[in-house]
Amino acid sequence: YKTLRQSVYSQGTEREQDVKDIDNEMGAAHYLDKPVKTMQQWRYRQEGPPYVKVGRAVKYRKADVDRWLEQNCVRPRDAA
Repeated sequence: YKTLRQSVYSQGTEREQDVKDIDNEMGAAHYLDKPVKTMQQWRYRQEGPPYVKVGRAVKYRKADVDRWLEQNCVRPRDAA
């Protein structure tokens, strides 16, 4: 019995990278070092990184999360 990811990885298709770059809320929460509950609250408040709904499932694209992180990056002023 193989999961979808294992099947795609073992086939070595072009979609392999696409599947690696899409994750559920638990994976995204782990990546951001935030509780899943925070991810859910952000979605409810229309905050946080962009997400995709696939039926009832919530998915996050790594590129979207990385872009959101970059947009929310606070850069300190030069001390000079």
